[in-house]
Amino acid sequence: RLAGEEALPVVQDEVMSVFGDYVKLYVDLMQRIQRDVGSEALNLDNDHGNPDAVQGQTDYLNYRRDNDPARPMLKSLYGEEWTEKLIGEILFRDIQ
Repeated sequence: RLAGEEALPVVQDEVMSVFGDYVKLYVDLMQRIQRDVGSEALNLDNDHGNPDAVQGQTDYLNYRRDNDPARPMLKSLYGEEWTEKLIGEILFRDIQ
């Protein structure tokens, strides 16, 4: 565990370097996905795409929607109606 004067140089040099690499990789991934979606190379349509991928994504969304760990905190801060709308319609909206 880093503490005191030793911590700042490690964070400024090593952690920020790794974080910068991560951000570059993430941006590159998002650009590639956008190209694939735009060219229709990535298609989640049940009639033309991969039905197993669609079912897997649907199962994941349903699981996350039902078991979101932030639900109690969000409910206490914003109320049940707002929280359920956020979780169900924005964060984990159905892809169908």
